[in-house]
Amino acid sequence: MSKIEGILGYAAFKNGVLIDANIDANTLTVCKRYLNKLKPEDEYIVDRESRVILYNFKPVVVAVKCEAPEGWVIYQLRKLATKKPKLEEFQVLIEEKPVEIKEGRIPVYQDSLGRKVEVKIPLEDKADVEKYKAELGLPDYLNLDELLVRKAVSSLWLAVKAPELGAVYPQYFYRLPRESLRVVAGGDIAFRMHSPTLNDPRSPFYHPVDEVYFVALRKHMIKFLNLLLLQREVLGDAHLYFLTEEDEAFNKSSSLLFGTSKLRITMLKEVKASKVFLDIVEIHAEHIFREHSLKCKYALSNPWEYFYCLPREIALLSKLMKIDAVDEEKFRSLSEKEKLTALGVAPYDYSKILIGMSFKDMMYCYALIKDSGMTVGTGSINFKIYGAILRKDPGFATTARANLENLLNRIEVLKKLGVEDDVIYNIETKIEELLRATPKISKKWKGPWWSS
Repeated sequence: MSKIEGILGYAAFKNGVLIDANIDANTLTVCKRYLNKLKPEDEYIVDRESRVILYNFKPVVVAVKCEAPEGWVIYQLRKLATKKPKLEEFQVLIEEKPVEIKEGRIPVYQDSLGRKVEVKIPLEDKADVEKYKAELGLPDYLNLDELLVRKAVSSLWLAVKAPELGAVYPQYFYRLPRESLRVVAGGDIAFRMHSPTLNDPRSPFYHPVDEVYFVALRKHMIKFLNLLLLQREVLGDAHLYFLTEEDEAFNKSSSLLFGTSKLRITMLKEVKASKVFLDIVEIHAEHIFREHSLKCKYALSNPWEYFYCLPREIALLSKLMKIDAVDEEKFRSLSEKEKLTALGVAPYDYSKILIGMSFKDMMYCYALIKDSGMTVGTGSINFKIYGAILRKDPGFATTARANLENLLNRIEVLKKLGVEDDVIYNIETKIEELLRATPKISKKWKGPWWSS
């Protein structure tokens, strides 16, 4: 059975393979309801030492770790135990207090061989991000208050300055690349780079950065991953990236099967009230491999033109590619905001409901569209590239159109958030323009047309 430690979210394993290590509040609520219905005879086992409860929902094993009386949980799998206790012991574990910090240090991860990763509290952050922002030519409006933004900017700076790091930090770097590493940031960071609106905490569009990943030239991927592993040593514990056993297994299998098309590394996201929040950061090779494949190698030829992040049209498509199918029970459990992500009934199975990008992603897209031109040049969405990508991939075009139409259909939510009428009209007009550039696919799909 696979082992995992410290991942925020629930860890679900099928046939010994990690199939889901991420969770949002709504999914967590559904899972907790399911667990509460368990009967004493239902199969589960407890590892008291690490306070892990394992539920065997054959063929899936779900691992639960309880850390707080309020019901805060992270799901992780560390090791299997042989004891099968009474249901009352489950309640005892839930009531246990959070882990106490000893000598100013808190554990983050421990693998099956006993290797530990710890950080010192409070987290040290030695990054001069204002300097990095100036040297990279990033926009003045970029808000550096959030840790994930500071970490991403620091990572990009290390990549650009890679050949010079030996002179600045001789104790940490040797055998450095002879050239700057071609790397761009994706996810929420790219939207922050392009949209002044998303950097204003008072804006109705504002949401904290949650999604971070990178795209690199294939030949630079491993070198960049090695830089990330040293970022903590150079800039302090706040900049921790490390490899879990799951990361190492994924990277090895990815290299063997696909020629290193995607690597992953674990990032310290936050330490709050002695609770550790981690996340997986992906490094993609010239393509973004998720629900659909999205080529973006051209952004790596001159990354400074795009603030070392995905170009506007690619950033937008990276959110428009998101789609999933859920059953009615799961859909009913969603919050009212997240129900706005519904795209309709799955055409291949009327018992399934399609959901697109999250509500937060919808707000990010509204803001990017608001702050982007629709012509040609800097500050504009490149319609030529946008349209060319979708014309080559009918499945992607189907997903992108569904998400764009949903943005248009749900635009009244902006009025409820206090966005002015003229701004809403401007966004609405631009979405309609994007829809005209999005191929309309008439194909009848017999199953999910996305690759996830």
